Amino acid sequence: ESGARTTLCDRLGFDCASYAAKFSRTECMRTFFEFSKNQFTKNVCSTNYLQLCISSKNSDWKSVVECFEWLVSKGVDISNSHHDSGRTLLMNSIQTVNRSVERIDFVVQAIHKSTGAPIVDIVNEKLYPKTMLWKFFRQYTNVSSLFRLGHLYDRRKNPAMFSLQLLWGMTALHFAFGAGCAPIVYRLVELGADVNAKNDLGMSCM
Repeated sequence: ESGARTTLCDRLGFDCASYAAKFSRTECMRTFFEFSKNQFTKNVCSTNYLQLCISSKNSDWKSVVECFEWLVSKGVDISNSHHDSGRTLLMNSIQTVNRSVERIDFVVQAIHKSTGAPIVDIVNEKLYPKTMLWKFFRQYTNVSSLFRLGHLYDRRKNPAMFSLQLLWGMTALHFAFGAGCAPIVYRLVELGADVNAKNDLGMSCM
């Protein structure tokens, strides 16, 4: 009302709705939608609000669910909600500091209900890049691994390359083991996660 522009973005390209999703502020999302419906519809194609919401820093789980369900009600596509790197909603829900079995169950059921995909396929989906830039990163790390005869980069000297080498082909169970969260590990196994799954380097969860 005072003239603030709702179309402004930060240096990373995040708009106002991105920050609302990141902290699960549904009322702020509604306000943004009311003032900039066209902008919201346009940004849905390039900004993954669901990824930001499910990895929200808001510790109030009810707020996260409310924001997530509101986004879905506005047409945000769960089936197309991968991060550019290939991380799924399930993987992001495990990586967040507020990870929980309840969050895992919610995400799995939401994806299953929206896409009709079998739960066992959802929990065993592997991480592979979705955009040309991330596909280039994958090819670069694969070639680097070939020249290094499969040896990993030094984690302290080159943490970025070390992380990228491990990334490709990982499943949600890899992330759960990496997070050291036993309850989530057990829950994923109950849902059909393959304990013998390996990433592109042949590394299992163990």
